[in-house]
Amino acid sequence: MKKYILTMVLLFFASTCFAGGMLWQGPRYQGVVASGSITAGNLLADLTSTNAFVAPVGLDLTNYQDGRHMIAVYDSSGYAAIGFISSTAPSGETLGGERVSNGTDWTGGPPPTGWVELDCTSAALADSGPGGAGDTCVEMTATTSTLYQTLFGVTDGLVKTTGYVKSGTAGDQLFFIGYDATGTGNLGTSSAIWTLYAQYRTGANDGYINVIKRGAAGTMLFDTISSKQVTDPASTGARIVSAKGGAVRAWTYQHASFNPNVACTYRILFVGD
Repeated sequence: MKKYILTMVLLFFASTCFAGGMLWQGPRYQGVVASGSITAGNLLADLTSTNAFVAPVGLDLTNYQDGRHMIAVYDSSGYAAIGFISSTAPSGETLGGERVSNGTDWTGGPPPTGWVELDCTSAALADSGPGGAGDTCVEMTATTSTLYQTLFGVTDGLVKTTGYVKSGTAGDQLFFIGYDATGTGNLGTSSAIWTLYAQYRTGANDGYINVIKRGAAGTMLFDTISSKQVTDPASTGARIVSAKGGAVRAWTYQHASFNPNVACTYRILFVGD
């Protein structure tokens, strides 16, 4: 009920303004046209006041990119972020510059220059992996072990971290690549072939890029670890503006405790002409 009341109040103020000293009623709230849930880590949102967007995995926002809709997102604690969907459609996911150092050539060490070992040993290893014959990957040896760089996220921005993984002598085991303040996350299970994985995360609360091998004793191989800020979402996502028909890329309302990285629910609202 609190979510519904908050949405209604914000929509009233979003559709009301002063013009020529007189109260003018702008486009008014018409109704919820879509709603659903988004699993943890899949909201893919930029919460900055200059580049706001949202691109939930599995949700196509193309039909709402007409300047006549809003989206309201609520995290698992009920905190909200609400904004207008821009009529300017994104052209596709765009990434900024590389933020990880020495995540492809693995020079120096061991451990490779710029990386820190935690409960493991690591070393560069020649392997015909993602880069083809003669490529170099990093081999991690232990049970549960971590290789990391101190690298804070982008405040309120969305960061995409990717990497290739391949099983070693430990066999197919759980692993993690990316940001995880808890140290308990898993991104997948390794296999006998090089496979590319990706993690998206919003915010700067985590200060380390982690490469984690879990499971049985032995080795696991990693390569081409990359971390870049997402500067524009996929074409099925949406740019967010603070006012109907506006150009400022910001959310209309965002609670200070809103957490875009946990499971969320959403409502898409038609606000008329």
